[in-house]
Amino acid sequence: MQQNLNFDIVIVGGGIVGLSLARSLQLSGLKLALIDGIPTPPVPEQRDLKSPKFDSRVSALTVSSQKIMEALVIWEKILLSHPCHYEEMEVWDREGTGSIYFSAAEIHQPRLGYIIENRVILSALSEAVEDQENLKLFKPDKLIALNPIESTISSDQRQDSEGKY
Repeated sequence: MQQNLNFDIVIVGGGIVGLSLARSLQLSGLKLALIDGIPTPPVPEQRDLKSPKFDSRVSALTVSSQKIMEALVIWEKILLSHPCHYEEMEVWDREGTGSIYFSAAEIHQPRLGYIIENRVILSALSEAVEDQENLKLFKPDKLIALNPIESTISSDQRQDSEGKY
């Protein structure tokens, strides 16, 4: 069944970024839609690396990312999964010709951030947006067509005599 619905913002993709955007716009007064083709995987209760239910897809969240998760009011839920903090990180390219090293000690901090299973983050975000009043979830679903409505955009930018802003 095809529906004609109007939204101020349509977010296509319910991953970490899409759900974070939806959550951050909770108090915006905008009418939101989030469309994602994949249902959110459940978070296993057991946190055992040897368990087949352990998700090897992880994110290294920095302290700045932690502050974003706190603002989205999901950090406490993420902490329930007992994330592992990290103090050092080295990243290198495929050919081994370049690398970069980060250390919490170098910046006089106790940690750089936390390593967290992606599905833990997704679960916390999904739960947070579940009852969000300005958000209509289409999950699992797919986008068939998107028809933008004409709108007016204005700017207070001024050009100088050479046409520069």
